[in-house]
Amino acid sequence: PPRAAIGYCPVINTSPTESSTVYTLLCKSVDMATQGNLPFVVVVLDQAIYAKATEIVLQRQEMFRSVVLRLGEFHTTMTLLCIIGKRFRDAGLHSLLVEAQVSGSATANLALAGKHYYRAVRFHKVVLEAMERLRWHSFLDSLSDEELGGITRTKTSDALMELRACISPDNLRRLVEDPDLQAIYGCYNVYCSEQCSKSKMFRFWSSYISMVRLLLDFVRSIRTGNWDLHMSCVQAMLPWCFAYDRPNYSRSLSLYWSQMVN
Repeated sequence: PPRAAIGYCPVINTSPTESSTVYTLLCKSVDMATQGNLPFVVVVLDQAIYAKATEIVLQRQEMFRSVVLRLGEFHTTMTLLCIIGKRFRDAGLHSLLVEAQVSGSATANLALAGKHYYRAVRFHKVVLEAMERLRWHSFLDSLSDEELGGITRTKTSDALMELRACISPDNLRRLVEDPDLQAIYGCYNVYCSEQCSKSKMFRFWSSYISMVRLLLDFVRSIRTGNWDLHMSCVQAMLPWCFAYDRPNYSRSLSLYWSQMVN
């Protein structure tokens, strides 16, 4: 194959949110696709510019039929971080980070506001691990041999310790496909569902686990190029954008998901 040339495009010295600037950007993208004999050109934009570019492309569909608009993942991730922070900050998450000495008060405020990406992701990973451990230990305390068909806590612990001692794709696959662990996982899901129906507090913090998993899945889909996972995560984000007053991303993500799926 021919050698790829990677470089920067010429700088357009005007405001990026002006319609004329966005129109020029799209025209130059089409020109580059034509020069390279490419059937499509993918243009990745932040939300504000994406909204204007979408209007222009819809008005001139024939002219920009080769343009594929994509919503930038970084600010989408920051929006999800902000939603998580807004939902759980005053519920005790800020105090938890500070009192556990994971972070200082000012840093925690900025991270939960979606300002510090790396710190926010690290904080949520730490809290996710703690929440999962608490929920798992609660599940283990509720187990009985009869409920698991003779599977004991010792066997569960041994399997988990084996995975912890040697994490490899083959070992992980073998353990995940183990019928005993599948039975335990099924019981664990049933237990979580039952507790969510009984306790509002359990349901609330279980939603934190689900949202942080969504965040990590979205980051994983970007880094690994997993398109199906990416689209699934975008769809799962939409209700939270509507629920937590993110009108710009509610509109843009809905349009983005619809266009990419169709």
